[in-house]
Amino acid sequence: MSWHYNFNTFIVMKYLTLFALLLTLNMAKTQAQDKAKIKESAQSCANAFIHGDYAKMANFTYPRLLTSMGGREKFIAAIKGQLSQMSAQGITFSKVVIGEPGEIYRAGTELHCLVPQTLTVKASGGYVTSTSSLLAVSPDKGKTWFFIDTSNSSPARLKQMFPNFNSKLVIPAPTKPVFRTDSV
Repeated sequence: MSWHYNFNTFIVMKYLTLFALLLTLNMAKTQAQDKAKIKESAQSCANAFIHGDYAKMANFTYPRLLTSMGGREKFIAAIKGQLSQMSAQGITFSKVVIGEPGEIYRAGTELHCLVPQTLTVKASGGYVTSTSSLLAVSPDKGKTWFFIDTSNSSPARLKQMFPNFNSKLVIPAPTKPVFRTDSV
C-alpha cells in the first residue's frame, strides 16, 4: 500500500509541476505581448509628437494628466505654445527613440511600467540628446496604455496622481543632456 501511495503522489506532483510550468510559460508569453503593445503605443505617441499631431498624442496621454491641465484642448494648446517658444529660439525635436519596456507592476487597479525614451533636440550648433522614462499606465489590464513623461514629475506629484503607486517601481533620474555637433 505504501508503494501505491507514493506512486500516486509522484503522478500528482508530476502533473502539478507540469501545470505550474505551463502557467509560468503562459504568464511570460502574456508579459511579452503586453510589453510589445506598450512599446507600440509609446512609439505611436512619440511619432505623433515628432510629426506635430498633438490631438493623437493626447489620445496616449494619461487622462488624469489631461484633466489636471484643464482638459484635452488646453493640453494641446500648452504643447503647441511651448514648442512654438522653443522653435522661436531655434530648438526643435528631431527624434524620439523608444526603448524596451521594463517590468509590469500592479498599482491598485492599474498596471504600471517604465519605458525608456531618448530624445534628440536640434539646437543652435548641434544636437542635444537625453534619456528619461515614460510611465506607462493601463487602467484596463493592458488593453490600452497611456503615458506620462517622468522627467518633469517629482515623486510627490506622481504620488498625488497615483495614490496606489507601487513602491517597487523605481523611476530613474533622467540622464544629463549630451551636446553633439554632428547629427545623431
